[in-house]
Amino acid sequence: MVVDFPAKVRLSGGLISGGFLELDGANAWGACNLPNSFLQDSLDVYVSGYFLTSPSLDLLNITPVPFEVTAIKRR
Repeated sequence: MVVDFPAKVRLSGGLISGGFLELDGANAWGACNLPNSFLQDSLDVYVSGYFLTSPSLDLLNITPVPFEVTAIKRR
């Protein structure tokens, strides 16, 4: 479980719509359940939630890491 971690919302382009959370310029978390009101590129936020896991994900190289957002607020 992650609580109030600083991140930046980034909107994805291309074939995938939605957003992801940029952590430090090199790492990212997939933003599952990100509220529409936070779909703003370069928005600084604090995020809480947990990583999604399953046996099938162990076999895949998934970037960004799937992350379920349970709470989010602006920084």
